[in-house]
Amino acid sequence: MIREVRRTQNSKQDKIQVVKSQPSVNSLREGQEVIYISKSNRLERYRKEKGRLWVSYMDTDNNYTVNKDLNVGGNLNLSNKLITRNYPAFASNQSTSADGQALTSGNNPTIHFDEKSYDNGNNFNASNYSFTAPYNGIYHFNARILLDGDNDGDSGDYDAGEQMQIRLNKNDRTANADTSKVIIISRFFIFTDLEDKFMYNTVAGDIKLDAGDYVSVSVFQNSGVTQSTYADTSSTFTAFTGHLVCAL
Repeated sequence: MIREVRRTQNSKQDKIQVVKSQPSVNSLREGQEVIYISKSNRLERYRKEKGRLWVSYMDTDNNYTVNKDLNVGGNLNLSNKLITRNYPAFASNQSTSADGQALTSGNNPTIHFDEKSYDNGNNFNASNYSFTAPYNGIYHFNARILLDGDNDGDSGDYDAGEQMQIRLNKNDRTANADTSKVIIISRFFIFTDLEDKFMYNTVAGDIKLDAGDYVSVSVFQNSGVTQSTYADTSSTFTAFTGHLVCAL
């Protein structure tokens, strides 16, 4: 009987206490468990085991919070929508103040997209007109450019055989981007002489980027005269958008 009482007493677990400050590995003794109620009113259960701090979270609204990575070995089945805050996605355009950017014939200048409609994750820089990849991954981009047809006496004039190109460049946003940095290109060929014509072209595609790589847009034209971008009051004319397709 005495032996059984001793065994029962030795196996009794300490009462789990509610503490007022967030526990740490140094504040708990080995095997101790405590409850802490966070500032967000979430109940957190801590236990120190083998010198490490273990924690689980409980909420009254059936939400579950994971502070770091969640590794799923099988399928992730959702019965509702997937909300991904800070998922890289942006939409930029050339503002009316940047309208009329001069595009010298034979050069490959970076287009000034100085205004943003949205920038989820804050990865597009409207000062250097480029998107910087926050993660290794596949990214989709779309750019559209409208060139003015009557900005001055020669703009909008083209001869047959000339062309206008939109280029997506990786890691080059200079005033005359290096052609070796072009990763996607869209060519528009002129088949007949044109005078005072607006010129419109688009480019789109998927690009594999490493974290820190940046992408910008440039335009090449060989009309022999300086052409100009057209922005006016609409963000749809000269714009640059993109988003992450999948992380790698």
